[in-house]
Amino acid sequence: MIKWTYSVNPDKLPDDTGRLRFRVSFGRSRVAFNIGIRVELAKWNSEAQRSKPNVTHGRKKVPANYINREIQNYIDTAERLFLQYDTDGETPTADSFKKDFNTALQRTPESSSTLASTLERFIRHQSTLQQWGDATIKRFEAVRNKLALYGAKDTELSEVTTAWLESFVEWLTYSQKLSNSTVRDYLKRINWFLNWARVQGERVPNDYQTFAPRLRIIKPPVIALTWQELMTMYHAEMPAEYLDRVRDLFCLSSFTSLRYSDLQNLKPEDIKEDYIDIVTKKTSEPLRIELNTYSRAIIEKYDKYLPRLSNQKYNKYIKEVGQLCGIDEPIKKVDYIAGKRVETTQPKWRLLSTHAARRTFISNAIERGVPVPVVMKWSGHEDYKAMEPYITITDKTKREMMDMFTSRHENDSKI
Repeated sequence: MIKWTYSVNPDKLPDDTGRLRFRVSFGRSRVAFNIGIRVELAKWNSEAQRSKPNVTHGRKKVPANYINREIQNYIDTAERLFLQYDTDGETPTADSFKKDFNTALQRTPESSSTLASTLERFIRHQSTLQQWGDATIKRFEAVRNKLALYGAKDTELSEVTTAWLESFVEWLTYSQKLSNSTVRDYLKRINWFLNWARVQGERVPNDYQTFAPRLRIIKPPVIALTWQELMTMYHAEMPAEYLDRVRDLFCLSSFTSLRYSDLQNLKPEDIKEDYIDIVTKKTSEPLRIELNTYSRAIIEKYDKYLPRLSNQKYNKYIKEVGQLCGIDEPIKKVDYIAGKRVETTQPKWRLLSTHAARRTFISNAIERGVPVPVVMKWSGHEDYKAMEPYITITDKTKREMMDMFTSRHENDSKI
């Protein structure tokens, strides 16, 4: 008879919960399975290897009797398999037992790849092949760091089931206290990564493809300067040279739609008499952007050799410029953090960044009557849907349209 033993213990996580693992040992082999349940450590009986009775676990209030039944199901399944091995005179290997156990429980076969190691391969492979910028690399490094903090270093791809995803979202939301919009962004990146893993032939449960938690998200306000605010900034006297330079860079983007990365890579030979010719760094698209009175004046001020400034310093200094220019319209942002609605209001200058200049160009161009297809030719957007987040329909525009509507019908009524 094959001698085998088992243990059921929670792998401790930073928030005093644990993922239940079922470990089976026989001969020199040891195999572990994720049961797909998280328990609160204070309600776990380590000696009995069961949940304490008459309690519930987690925000979903999973009852103890359900958890203990699932544990017993794993034990009974292992016992039946070893009885069958004895009957058939077989000696299982770790791999054959794992396969038989998963089949018996109708689980997705275990993968030999861990979540962490596959994510590292994904970052190395895609960052080179797709020529990622620093921002994209940092976003996936943030995913890697969160997974490590969550305790998913040894989690196998086959364990990324709906139960795992629910547990991860719960941890991000209530333990890390991230906003719903940030949690959604993490899930998008994980889905991107898991799609790649499947294409590479990894065994990944398809749960993530249908996993859609109900995260209440309110679209954030689009931060862009009005034409009046832009003119105020453009004509303002700056008390220091570094502020003068960052103001000029921001205004140049606001008059051309150039991204920060393209502005910093702009060379004198890219600037012609009446237009700028560039190949964008982000999308590798060739663009021709005609110059106007304002953009031409800024370029001539520097004789085509524009200032160079790090993204970090740019974002810091442009807030100083905005404050000096009195760009202090209160901007309210509504989000959901740890399940609670949170409202914050800040003056617009605190929210200025490199990308606000690009939004300023697009929103002002639309408001001043430039057809959307023409704006897209300058901005490099390929379709209207991709451009929607940048478009701000101001109250002034709505008021003018309503006045036009009213005026038209008043004239009709006199006929």
